Amino acid sequence: MVQTNRYAVITGASQGLGSAFAKVLAAQRLNLVLVSLPGQGLSGWQYSFLKLIK
Repeated sequence: MVQTNRYAVITGASQGLGSAFAKVLAAQRLNLVLVSLPGQGLSGWQYSFLKLIK
């Protein structure tokens, strides 16, 4: 079996559509690079995403 590393870069990941896409892709176990403006609360989402993959 050939393994490939799949990555997704998501901008605006702390809210709205960016957050929704990030949750869907995290559930599919893709490697995510999440980008957000400073002070938008992205660090708080870390625990939510970790729960999706466990």
